[in-house]
Parts: sequence; structure tokens; C-alpha cells
Amino acid sequence: TNGAGLLSTSGDLTFTTVGPTIISSASATAITGTSATIGWTTDQPANSQVEYGLTKAYGSATTLNPALITSHAQGLTGLAPGTTYHYRIRSTNGVGLLSTSADLVFTTTAPPAISGVNVTAITGTSFTVNWNTDQAADTQVEYGLSTAYGSTTTLNASLVTTHAQNLTGLAAGSTYHFRVRSANSAGLLATAGDFTATTPLTFVQSATSTNASNSTTMALALPSNATAGNLIVAAVSWGGSSTLSCGDSRGN
Repeated sequence: TNGAGLLSTSGDLTFTTVGPTIISSASATAITGTSATIGWTTDQPANSQVEYGLTKAYGSATTLNPALITSHAQGLTGLAPGTTYHYRIRSTNGVGLLSTSADLVFTTTAPPAISGVNVTAITGTSFTVNWNTDQAADTQVEYGLSTAYGSTTTLNASLVTTHAQNLTGLAAGSTYHFRVRSANSAGLLATAGDFTATTPLTFVQSATSTNASNSTTMALALPSNATAGNLIVAAVSWGGSSTLSCGDSRGN
């Protein structure tokens, strides 16, 4: 309105208030046993933060990244292996309007679960240790005459679920302690044991005949579960002064 009271009006005009940012494409990637990366996008520049925890109450939050961006990523560290985590995304735009995502979850990688440990092909100097894992993992055995072990098989780095390792160069008639080891592709190691296996003592019975011109030794290797008292039958012929003696490797 001017000084003469004449009124002027403009045409119709519009404006739009700034709305909260829209969060989309939220995901958890690069998941290991102890860490994960949370990524998302926003339709307008906004800052970045993630709340997370073992329940929907969360309890922990990443450090706020104040940069106003549309492609976001926040790393979570110090997590527990084989655990389900809840998380919620927070992004605030340039005018201070906060948006939060719905509750989301991810599970950290667990170590392999070892089962079915057994021993086969036992001899006086070797045996084979077998086991299974619930996920692909490598293969190794620690072993020795006590729970301190002291020896290990060569690591088989192939990631498999059925495992076997052959232990050789063992002492006959000895009890060996062993523990199996398997690590998955994330480097998470599982162990199982202590277990024991006993190598058999070879039991040999023999008969020896001697005379002035001849000496003969006959040896018979019996099964590992043989006991003293087996009869040795020896047929010999000689002339003159001769002797016949019998014995076994257990002092009988």
C-alpha cells in the first residue's frame, strides 16, 4: 500500500519447508567375528551415526561424523563372535532435523564348532585323528606325552568340514595327549581336547636253539592285545650238547 492508500498484491507464490532426510539402503557388510560396517544412503546431505547393542535398547553408539553427506558408512568394532546385534541409523540434515531407521540386526561370525573327534589306524608308531566342523576350516593337531603337547602336525590350510591328520614317529606302548585346532576363513580359531590315544606295545615271542655248529632264532609277532602265557612250539634237532630257550618281549 502506498501513501495514497493504493494496495498492490503479488501473484500466488509457494515455498516448501525442509523435511527430515530419508534413509535408505541400510546394510551390514564386512562382518567378522569382532567387527562390521554399517552403510546407508540419504536423499539429502546429513551426518552419520549408528546406535547398536545386544537388544533394542542399544546402549552403544559410534562417534558422530558431522560431515553432511549422502553416502554413509560407520564401522563397529570390539564385538563378540557369534553374536546377534541390533542397530539403528541416525542422520541429521543441515537444518537439524533428525531421521532414524527402523531396528535392524546382523550376526557376527562364530568360530567353527568341532565335533566327532576320534582316532583310527592305531599302530605302535602312528595313528590318525579325525573330526568334523560345522563350517569350512583348516586342520591341525597338537600332541605330546602330556597336556603341554610340544609337537604339532603340519597345518593343512584347505578350508574343509571333514578333517584328518596322521601322527607318525610315535613311541610304542605310550599314551599320547592331543588337541585338534581349526580356524575359519575369518581367522576365528576353535580347539577341542584334551584327548588321549595309546599306541600298542609290540609283543614278540621267540625260541632259540644253539649247539656247537648252529644257532637259530625264530620270532613270532602276536597281536597287540596278546598276553603272557601263549605257548611257543619249537621243533629242533641237534646232536651233542645243545640248549633250547624261550622268551618274550615282556620278560616272560
